Amino acid sequence: MPSRHMVDSDGLEIFSDGRPPTPLPTRRDTELTNLQRIDIPSLFFSRGDLLPSFDPFTDLSVSRKYFCRWEKNSSTGERASARPSDSASETYKQTSGLSLFFHGIAAGEDMSTLIHILTQTLQRAGQTVNWPTSPLLDRACTEKKENADANPAKFLDSAPPNEDTVAPQSKSPFFNASLSVSSASPMSALISQREWIKQASRAAALFSVESPAASDAVSLLYYSSCHTERLRLKGAMKGAGNGRTASDLFFFRPLNKVLRPLLSDRVAVALARQLFRDSHPSAKHGRLEEVERVLGQIDPTPAVCAVLIDLYSRTGRWEGALRSLRGIPQSLWTEFDVTGVIRSFYRAARRNELPSSSTTLLEGLHSSLSGRAEGEEEREGKEAGPETDFFTYPLLLMKQAMEGKVSWSTPSAINDALGLLSLRPHLWRQACALLDATVLSPHCAGEPPVCERGEDGRAEALHCESDGSVEEAEEVEGTSLNHALVRESSLRHMRPNPVTVYQTCQALSQAPEVAFSYATALLDRFEIPLTRDFGATEQYLCCCAHAGRWQEALRVMKEHQLQLEKERNRHHAMGRRGMAREASSAGGNTADRTRSSGDKSSNFHERFAHYRPDVYLALVKLFGESRCSDGVNSLVQQRSLSKFYNPQTLSRAFNALIQSSKTIDEAMRHYDELKRVSRRRSGKGAPAKANTISAASAEPQQQPVRSEAFGASTNHEMFEMLENESLHQLTILNAMEGRWQEAVTIFQHLLHDPRRKLYVPTTEVHDCIQYALAQAPAPGASWQLSVALFYELCEERQLPTSPLAFQSAVRKCFSQDAGEVAQKLFKFMIRKGVRR
Repeated sequence: MPSRHMVDSDGLEIFSDGRPPTPLPTRRDTELTNLQRIDIPSLFFSRGDLLPSFDPFTDLSVSRKYFCRWEKNSSTGERASARPSDSASETYKQTSGLSLFFHGIAAGEDMSTLIHILTQTLQRAGQTVNWPTSPLLDRACTEKKENADANPAKFLDSAPPNEDTVAPQSKSPFFNASLSVSSASPMSALISQREWIKQASRAAALFSVESPAASDAVSLLYYSSCHTERLRLKGAMKGAGNGRTASDLFFFRPLNKVLRPLLSDRVAVALARQLFRDSHPSAKHGRLEEVERVLGQIDPTPAVCAVLIDLYSRTGRWEGALRSLRGIPQSLWTEFDVTGVIRSFYRAARRNELPSSSTTLLEGLHSSLSGRAEGEEEREGKEAGPETDFFTYPLLLMKQAMEGKVSWSTPSAINDALGLLSLRPHLWRQACALLDATVLSPHCAGEPPVCERGEDGRAEALHCESDGSVEEAEEVEGTSLNHALVRESSLRHMRPNPVTVYQTCQALSQAPEVAFSYATALLDRFEIPLTRDFGATEQYLCCCAHAGRWQEALRVMKEHQLQLEKERNRHHAMGRRGMAREASSAGGNTADRTRSSGDKSSNFHERFAHYRPDVYLALVKLFGESRCSDGVNSLVQQRSLSKFYNPQTLSRAFNALIQSSKTIDEAMRHYDELKRVSRRRSGKGAPAKANTISAASAEPQQQPVRSEAFGASTNHEMFEMLENESLHQLTILNAMEGRWQEAVTIFQHLLHDPRRKLYVPTTEVHDCIQYALAQAPAPGASWQLSVALFYELCEERQLPTSPLAFQSAVRKCFSQDAGEVAQKLFKFMIRKGVRR
């Protein structure tokens, strides 16, 4: 064979000099002769890893006779070797899939069928015991053909094969009876067989351009080989104890530039979506890497870019998603593509994976615009100027999508865009413009009854003014997105859902009146079932409370109460039906029946949601100011709407706010408000519920002043009003801010008050107090206080010791010349151990 065609088996070029030869108008029956004269590296297998030799021309006459029978059996899913009584099966055992492949090429058979035959042959050959690891994923197989004899394959033993070794190989249809003759010289047979598989692989790749079916078959041949090797190498790595996972080995070898455009994007997309469906949440990251490797091996097409957008939207990689979107012509954009890009922005913002500056954002946008037309690039560059923010760029994408007449059927893109804007509350005006141009536009869902009024040919809709007010003004084309809409826009198919209401209230939280107007417009126009979604209901009630709309809040609360009653009755009915079925089945398992009823009960309690403390107190203040007795009854008497079940509902709500405080000032503001409410109630004796609500809704002073200080002068009134968890949180906050006297006073009360016997100290509060004592400036606390507290918690109460508390106590002893006590602490720690 000519030496000018000999290149390395792992090289990226399959043709000489990296350029394919000029195709000649030869007949299909002469291509087999040309393949014998050219030695080209294998597309799928490298040297040293192929089976013993077999001449594909030996039984052409026999293989041609049974070719049609093979094709018929393959199409119906029946294997010829599965019927040993058939004479065709016996003849087939003496033939090879390679013979059928080459004979089919010479006879002009359908190329996709021939490639499927080759794929099945190689897969069955790979199932034999001695079939080696394919070098699809192996970069080390770089030996030349002339060095193949000097470096034999690892799976070949120096000793001649025995009967146990040869027997499994003869079971494969790839072999025939003549293979036993070639066992005398295994290396020469290996080299001969390798060449024919190389020629078959090259022929399959070259003829794949005949039809899409042939291209799909070649792609299946390539990816099935990779998948087979992934399973094989996964077991090998597991047996060898290697730390690498199977995802590090899957599709490891890069494709050459000739085979890359021959692969079918349909097969790659189908495989990628199958990996998506098979991915488990616990192993999602590794599986998504495999999907990216699969799609990275073929030239990008709109179908491939769509799957990549789905991939990047799951991981929040907004640059990759935007780059993939730019790889799709704007006329081919779909709702799924635009939604995936916006969702990648939203998830990146939720994970705080934002560009460090506007320059970084512009660089990412510029990289995603590569390959675009100059005019379009210039126009988008102007739109994405320095004033463009990461949080507002998705609005430009939606504008371009609406200009391209993208069909919208779900509000997912709008919900994600509003959620992105809600992370920056000062961008609430952009959120208003987005709502005006999409779900509240005159082109969404036909003629809107609430947001649009037709009078004398004028269309009026809600618009946000610069001062934050909302007016029903005549529609103009001044907004940033409205000019992209036309009467035939497909926005009429979009219907917002409760998530849209939730995100609207979140994005417009800085303007409660505006948020209430937009949320009410959505509810009235589209008849959204708000009370079926607890999060949206809670957010809308919070919006009503801050906007002072007690009538709407009361109406929604009553509807929500009815919805909860329906849920309760439905679960009770399900429980009764379950008990009836259990009674009818006398021979059933008692444990199973108990577990089934317990599951129903737990499921009901999990869905039984409650308002947040801040929402609860906001509603208390709203109904107190409006003197609404119905609201008072709904909040105080109906305990199903709040998780505070004791009679002192307001006290429990304030305690919950104190327990969730992040600073001591925030906690003390809630405590001062609780103290004023308690004093008003104590001054009036036993107040009515309306008076209680009025006291709770009283306006606080402009600058609240603490009437009692902590430390030695701490009043028992605070200890009476606050719960164990609230005092625990105050102890930690005071210690973290360096107020060690207040922290020690509250902590000593928790430890020694007889009414606090149920309090259990934690390692966290011990660490905070010991660190505060050690960091206190002179004169500070004495070492006796630190050691006494350490001994009481670790020895008497058996609290696990921590390195931080121990180091702080030792440091305090050494700072006040108490070295002997520090040595005793060392001995105590050696005897007890750390964290025990």
